[in-house]
Formats: sequence, structure tokens, C-alpha cells
Amino acid sequence: MWEDERNGTSDVFRWDLVVGVESQIVTGPAFQGFPDISGGRVVWGYQDLVDQQIKLRDVILGGPVITLSAASRAGQFEPAVSGNIVVWDAFTFGPSEIFLFDLRAPGERMITDPFDGLDAFCPDVGSGHVVWLEPVFGGGGVPVSHNLVVFSRAMDGIVKRITVASRKGCPAISGLRVVWADNRSGNFDIYMLDLNTMIEQAIVTGPAVQTEPATDGGRVVWRDHRNGNGDIYMLDLSSMTETQITSNSALQFEPAISGTVIVWTDRRNGNDDIYMARIP
Repeated sequence: MWEDERNGTSDVFRWDLVVGVESQIVTGPAFQGFPDISGGRVVWGYQDLVDQQIKLRDVILGGPVITLSAASRAGQFEPAVSGNIVVWDAFTFGPSEIFLFDLRAPGERMITDPFDGLDAFCPDVGSGHVVWLEPVFGGGGVPVSHNLVVFSRAMDGIVKRITVASRKGCPAISGLRVVWADNRSGNFDIYMLDLNTMIEQAIVTGPAVQTEPATDGGRVVWRDHRNGNGDIYMLDLSSMTETQITSNSALQFEPAISGTVIVWTDRRNGNDDIYMARIP
């Protein structure tokens, strides 16, 4: 699943790994991008001259495109989906807030406090939790660090806030594991929070920059600059064995993993293409 500008505007495409066929999910003159997928459910951000909305389509069951967001809001672009739950961030009357839509009980709701004065952005959703970032501002209104927030849907509230003074990249969650890039040691390393124990730890460290992690709960993939360019690496969490996935001298970035398939964006051909690798 990816955003593609081959038609002169941003549309959403997908590749079916079973039959090996590419298909276009949506088209039109409006911006449609930042897609995410869970099972057959695809979500994305939509923007035309009037509206900014969150859209959904089930590519397995078919049917029409559904608008999930109840209103057009600024910054309403980057949704995440897991099963029946879709989350996104958007500006309301002040700070950016996190919204949640449960497909079993249709209707959006805000899960952050609109009166706490805190921005919330970059959400991801797992089977029972939502994670996001809060910027911590210094002088002049410039973010100097980020808090990482964990919201439990069962508890209907925040169960963890990591407040270590450091810049953090967008978190990713699968099952009971949360991963993110963190520069608390001076450069960006990959950290993980185990939601069973609520213990966080660095799982990938080094003098080079490691960033953009993604996980399927059993493995973590990320972009790594130890070789002077961005390569894709993988860590098996059961054995803590690290594997280099790419070695091309061009930039590879924005990896994702599901089961035995890793995908990423690759510039070896001079533009942004989508590459894939199968792992044992």
C-alpha cells in the first residue's frame, strides 16, 4: 500500500502479494495519501480545496469509499488502522488532538483532553492500545523534546507517559510492543516498550543514526545509516539477532513488516520506488 503521483496527483495504490497484481484504490484531482492497511481495510487522508477528511475502503469486501471523520479539520492526514479501530490526529480549536473510530460502533470520538493544552500527533494503533507523541516546547515555541504516550482502550485512559527529555520519532505498535527512534544518548537509537511489563529498553544502538522503526510484534525493521547511506535492517526479538536487509548504495527508507514480508521506499533508480524482500 502506497501513495503514488504517477497520474499527476497523489493517489493510493496497492500490490496483492497472492496474485502479484497492482491496483489503484482511489483516484481523482484531490490529494489522497498517507495510506495504512489492516486486513482488507485501507485508510488514507483526503484533501481538496474545501475538505480534509479521513477515508476508508474495504478492498476485500468491496463497496464504496466511506468518510470516517465527522468534520473537515486542519492537519487531518495520517490515519492508522488495526482491525476495527482507526485513529488519526487533527487540529480542533487549539492543539492537535487524537481521534478514534470503532467500525463496530460507528462514530468518531476524541481520546485526548482538549483542555490540557498539549499537542498530540503521530498516532499508531494496536490490538488494545493507541500510542502517540506530545511535543515539549522550549523558548520561542520550538519543540525541544517529546513525550511518548500509551492509551489503553480497555482502561479508556493513558497508562504510560515516557517523559525522558529527548527527541522521539513516530512510534509504531504491534501487539504489546511499541518501538520508536530516540536521541537520548546523543544520536537516534531504536527503543522498545513492553506493555506487559511497562519496561522500556534500547534494542538497537550505535554511533550512526537508526530511525523509522516498524514492527509486527516479533521483528523490528528500521532505517540505519551505519554504512553511510540509509539501509534497512531487521532485529528478531526472540533471538535478538540482527540482519541487514539491503546493501545498495542508494537511500532505502520507511520500512514496514508483516509476517515474512518487508517493504520499503527505495531511490536506487533515481526516484522513489517500492521494493520488497521475503524473509524466512
